[in-house]
Amino acid sequence: MEEDETQEEGRNQHQKTITSTLKNKTQAKKEHVEICSAWVKTLTGANIPLSKIDHPLVREFLDSRVWNGVFDSWTQLTETYLPEVYLKEKEN
Repeated sequence: MEEDETQEEGRNQHQKTITSTLKNKTQAKKEHVEICSAWVKTLTGANIPLSKIDHPLVREFLDSRVWNGVFDSWTQLTETYLPEVYLKEKEN
């Protein structure tokens, strides 16, 4: 009987780990969206074309000094974040 209880405790611990991992992914995705939206707002506010994010020097800088891969390509930023940023700015 003790073995069954030990195995059950092990499964519960494993499930907690998976659950907390999923929560962390969700939080990471939220932060990713916030960062990309802020980046789009910053670039558009400064009249910098979003396509500049794919320039080799800019990409190298971002990859080495900011979280690697946090910023999507300029086409993804344009399609995913620009419309939302535009609508928010238009409301203000």
